[in-house]
Parts: sequence; structure tokens; C-alpha cells
Amino acid sequence: MATNAATQVLDTVSSNLTKTSSVPLLINNKEHQTTANFPVYNPATGALVRNFSSASIADAELAISCAQKAFPLWKNVRPSKKRDIFLRAADILDSKKPELAKYLVEETGATEHCTN
Repeated sequence: MATNAATQVLDTVSSNLTKTSSVPLLINNKEHQTTANFPVYNPATGALVRNFSSASIADAELAISCAQKAFPLWKNVRPSKKRDIFLRAADILDSKKPELAKYLVEETGATEHCTN
């Protein structure tokens, strides 16, 4: 099932991140490293949060091409199945709320109170 694969990719990316590594793009459900990246600093502390991949035009074109190839299959998925996929995605995000809240605080300088 696609959502299980997506969960595995997200877990792998999260577990492989260090402050010196670059967060990859996700294209076609796979990590995609770029040649350029940019740093993100916590505005409250000035500390480096981590580096993020910077997409080039070629990266964007690759993502568009992959999406176009996937669309014929997706458009034929029954609405009830799409609903199940989106509800599963919501469950995954909900289960990662503490981790996502931590990223929000680090990247924006917001207080934890703002993440609820």
C-alpha cells in the first residue's frame, strides 16, 4: 500500500537527518538529493536547524513528469479508496505531531504553545 511506503520513506528521512545533512526532496516516493541546498536558522536563537535541498528547474520537471505518469492510475482510483488514503495520511501526520511540532518550533522560533 502506498501509505505504508510513504511512512517508511518519512521515517527513513527523519532518522537519517543530522544538522549537517541536507533534507532531501521526495520525488516519486524516493529521496532525491540535489546539488544545491540552503540553511535554515532558528530565528529565536540563531542556531542552524538544518540544511534543505534546493530544487532546480530540472528537479521540478522530474517531479512533474513523475506526477504525470502516476495520474492515469490515480484518476481511476475509486473515491472511497482515495478517502481511505487521505484518512491514513492524516493518521500518519497525527501520529508524528510531537516531531512535527518540534520542527515548527526550531524552524520558526515559535513557542511550543503555538504548535497546539
